Amino acid sequence: HLEVVRYLCSHGANVVAQDNSLNLAPFHWAIYTGKLAVVQFFVQVYGATVMNLLVMHEKAPEVMIHKDPLHPPEFVNAFTCLRLAIHFGQKSIVRYLVAQHVRKYDICWPEVLSARAEIANQEQAK
Repeated sequence: HLEVVRYLCSHGANVVAQDNSLNLAPFHWAIYTGKLAVVQFFVQVYGATVMNLLVMHEKAPEVMIHKDPLHPPEFVNAFTCLRLAIHFGQKSIVRYLVAQHVRKYDICWPEVLSARAEIANQEQAK
């Protein structure tokens, strides 16, 4: 999968295009399907461009977004990349995204704190 993704990206694939059915971009599909190497590639090459993509969904948890620093934040129902990984049980991707210091408003989410604690405990055990 990684070689195909690299090839497509090197030939101008739109990495932020979201599909019409689930509103998932290629980065989200990599998270959903558990392709850690592809997730790492997207984060290393595209950084915040992919990390900040939201998946809008009416059943998603409410998140706060700041579109403009001069206006108050808005609340929308959306999955961040980290919440998507947690939702689909992709533990290795959760660990990777937490290590990459994902979006600030995810840090307060209880499952994120638990993921951070688990990672810290594993590092102390080494």
